[in-house]
Amino acid sequence: MADTGKNASFSFGGQVYDEDDCLQSGGLNDSINEVIYQCGGMDKAAPGTRSVTFTVSMALAADDTAKIAALTPGTTGAFEAHPAGDEVGYQEVTATDALVTAFNRSWSANGIITGDVTIRLNDVTLAAATTA
Repeated sequence: MADTGKNASFSFGGQVYDEDDCLQSGGLNDSINEVIYQCGGMDKAAPGTRSVTFTVSMALAADDTAKIAALTPGTTGAFEAHPAGDEVGYQEVTATDALVTAFNRSWSANGIITGDVTIRLNDVTLAAATTA
């Protein structure tokens, strides 16, 4: 049975985002498009381009300026995520090429910045973590 998700984490742009950043409602959209073509008067299909997108909502402190800057749209880098925690055997998502495509944020009176981040992933590996 899954726990509360408090152990979820991801890293991008040299920054680690984890329990301190109140990660919540994250997701991974992994899909391909399908190429349809005609051959001998019949429709044929082939797998097309893979598209993987990581999304997460979080809450950052006002002084987390390096973490906020690392999520500027257009920023690229390596990516690694541990949806259930960084434990041997748990799911790990890695990408050698990632791009922040959106970082929508809101400020509140108490200095907390809430944000929704979207990161496009290329060269993705979905596997069990072998080291913690």
